[in-house]
Amino acid sequence: MKRIILLLSIFLLSGCMATTKHAYEHYLDCEATTNSFKSLVSCGKMNRNKYCASVNECSTGGNRMVALFDALSEQVETGEISEAAARIKYLEVTGNLEADRRAREAAAWGALADSLNEAADSMSPTVCSTTGSTFGNTMSATTTCY
Repeated sequence: MKRIILLLSIFLLSGCMATTKHAYEHYLDCEATTNSFKSLVSCGKMNRNKYCASVNECSTGGNRMVALFDALSEQVETGEISEAAARIKYLEVTGNLEADRRAREAAAWGALADSLNEAADSMSPTVCSTTGSTFGNTMSATTTCY
């Protein structure tokens, strides 16, 4: 019974974690197929817009990230910053977002493990043992449950 609950919980949690594609992941998908920062930003934005249309929703945080990458691309185009500087900023942002995602995922798995341990403990039978002695008309006993 415990194994069934464990497997079901892992299956459900895995399904929940895998259903949403984060905004920065669309950009990561474009890294191998683009040559310039401008084309990377354009590709990532296009992929994200397609994804948002398919699920009929875009996150506010994702929208802010798209605006940041668009601004970096515009700064490269106008010569305010170099392509290398824009890529460094891009790597910092995506690295931080990935680290945050991993931390949240680890916390979710930890919470699941704690929950499953509590469930397993609650399903364990309670065993009690009583020991005692009698002496004349007096009886003493101790009951221990675990």
